[in-house]
Amino acid sequence: MIWSLREAILGFRRRPWTHSSWLLALTLCLGCIGWVRAHAEGTNEILQRLDPAGEVWAFLNEQVDDEPIKGLLARLEALPSVRQARLLNDEQVRRRLASELRDPQAAQEIPDALLPRAIHLTPPSGGQVAPAAITILRAAPGVESVDAGARELLRTRARVRQIHMGAHLLSLLLTLTIVILGVALGRLVMSLRREEIAVLRLLGATRDRLIGPLMLTGVVVGIAAGLGGYCMSAALGHWMRQSTDLIVATPADLAFRLMLLGALTQIAGTGLGMLSEIQKPELEQ
Repeated sequence: MIWSLREAILGFRRRPWTHSSWLLALTLCLGCIGWVRAHAEGTNEILQRLDPAGEVWAFLNEQVDDEPIKGLLARLEALPSVRQARLLNDEQVRRRLASELRDPQAAQEIPDALLPRAIHLTPPSGGQVAPAAITILRAAPGVESVDAGARELLRTRARVRQIHMGAHLLSLLLTLTIVILGVALGRLVMSLRREEIAVLRLLGATRDRLIGPLMLTGVVVGIAAGLGGYCMSAALGHWMRQSTDLIVATPADLAFRLMLLGALTQIAGTGLGMLSEIQKPELEQ
């Protein structure tokens, strides 16, 4: 193991530009796939922020008493199309306003005295609140506005799902492309180190002893490229969130997936290139 580590370090020193180019090319490839994955995670976050389809919200006048509101909630819950009717607290109202403003921080900065009172109607699973319940809400005293935009919300969720699925499909295609490019890159580097391998063979290094440092080099490059690709996608995601309204998420487990992908592709590419070079007789090399 010590000999493999020493030879791997010497390999970097012998060909610094080759290994630097290898690392940079793989980092850019993995950074691209990390960027697409960040967009897919961002659309998933948008889907979680959207209200479940079919729910109804009503905002109340501040002057209305609690007793009429309790009676209204009881009548609404008696309807078959309403599973739950509840009066929201301040934190739940802030979450609702955050989804409308598209800015959670702005919703948190609203003073408590300015927060409206709100009623939330939840339909049965997979159902819709019946128009009768919405009519009762609009006719009730103290109700200022009713948000029953289920159709528009369904369209929005459908569009976001399409973008979400498209990002995942593009990520899959990029993964397959990067696997091919990574394997080819590993084989290319092994072919560039043909003379180095031949010298080691002439000095008495067996094929088994050559496998260790070459594979270790590929693993180190793959892991470093995966970490570099994650840092690149995280930096781009931070810039996009600060300069635009796009939501781009880079979870921590994305770094592990990119490092794993980089290491596996380089193990495969280095292994294939190493087999083709080591199998050659010393005189032929």
